[in-house]
Amino acid sequence: MNIMRKPADAEVIEGATALLARFVTNLDLDDVDDFTLSRARTHLFDTVGACVTGAVQQVTIACKAAMDELLPGGDIPVPGQKGRYDVLTAAFLGGTAGHGLELDDGFRPAGAHPGVAIVPTILSAGYHYDVDGKALLRAMIAGYEVMGRIGAAMHPRQRQRGFHNTPIAGVFGAVAAVAVYKDFDEETLRSAFGLAASMASGINTHRTGGDAKRMHPGLAAKNGILAANLSEKGFEGLDTALEDTYGFLATFAGKDATAPDWTNIDILEEGGHIKSDYVIGDCYIKPHACCRHLHPMLDALIDIVTAEDLSPEQVEKVDVGIYEVGVVHGEIGWDNFTTSQMSIPFTAATGLHKRSVQLAHFTPDARSDAALTADCAKVNVYLDKALDAEYPAKRPTRVEITTKDGRKIQRLVEEPLGSARNPVPDDAMIEKYMGLTAPVIGEQKAKSVLEQLQKIEEVSDVRGLVELMAL
Repeated sequence: MNIMRKPADAEVIEGATALLARFVTNLDLDDVDDFTLSRARTHLFDTVGACVTGAVQQVTIACKAAMDELLPGGDIPVPGQKGRYDVLTAAFLGGTAGHGLELDDGFRPAGAHPGVAIVPTILSAGYHYDVDGKALLRAMIAGYEVMGRIGAAMHPRQRQRGFHNTPIAGVFGAVAAVAVYKDFDEETLRSAFGLAASMASGINTHRTGGDAKRMHPGLAAKNGILAANLSEKGFEGLDTALEDTYGFLATFAGKDATAPDWTNIDILEEGGHIKSDYVIGDCYIKPHACCRHLHPMLDALIDIVTAEDLSPEQVEKVDVGIYEVGVVHGEIGWDNFTTSQMSIPFTAATGLHKRSVQLAHFTPDARSDAALTADCAKVNVYLDKALDAEYPAKRPTRVEITTKDGRKIQRLVEEPLGSARNPVPDDAMIEKYMGLTAPVIGEQKAKSVLEQLQKIEEVSDVRGLVELMAL
């Protein structure tokens, strides 16, 4: 992608911060291929669906109650929600809602979820700045790119140090999206990235429990909008904050002997789909309502039990070989909604019993189903070093089911359903979207929103579109 590179005759600051700023300020939709534009529209309506259905979950309701008390009033609507808010609160609530049910998209090389950090940003800020659909789509592509590239540069090092890439990389993506709306020059954007580096936060305590993970993308969206506006008003951030010796990459991903040279990293080298140079062209969409690390296991397991018509009673043991980052999910329990969506034993047992994994399978009643939870003990998760060598370029998982009559049936999934290389069919995507949105905002409004999102470049009034998403 030539627009990412330094012009031969230009005197510019080198380094990751400058490369990303140059990409954003030079981005032109006319240069973006049709495959990428199509994927962007799909990820846009998929993320809106996640935000709308997540609006009625308890975590979002708690956040709304807190913000109604602290910062009441405003004029910006939030998908699936009543009330109107200021731009920062609207972005926070939208991002929290979208990530609350594990239905949001992701970018595998980064181990992060771009949609729920970027889409609430472009909707809330888009309403605030009264933009059109072309600007919104350009901001979306820019936000995904910046978030994905920073995340991919760190992953999985930052995860091994305890950090969650969605919020810590997401704040930069949100800055980039606002920079498109505000038509920042490179200097202003580098400064905004410098401020975002000090606003990045989010740790992986969700492996044990609690709801904190749900608000991570909401914080990224809110802080990204704030960082961009502070920079525009003259509050300066370090213009080499990503690659600085004491900067973002060294802090969150480490600077030991095995670390890349952060001061000289090609931040734009990793990632990219065979049909697209852009991050958004290589993102995945979730067909199962749980952590993406569990999806290849579920694809393999459900394929076996369906093809062999196995009942749970016929299964003696389920062995799951997975890469190192995924192994921890074999140790996670199912005491609450969050942990159950992260747990290989619980979701594997659910797959055995239900042959699918949907939101309804994580309710308190489902988590206390005696027969299902007893079958969690049948699941053995182990590190497969050969598969680990392929991660994160692939997300390979091997499942072997041993039946009580002695048969061993194995499947290896390297590219789970939902990736750009193994996409969810169009009709299934629309079915997912309608299933998430229609119960909240009504079927007619849901259809009208979808029609506009599928031709977003033709939308002249983003404010009217966002109003339609809300209650």
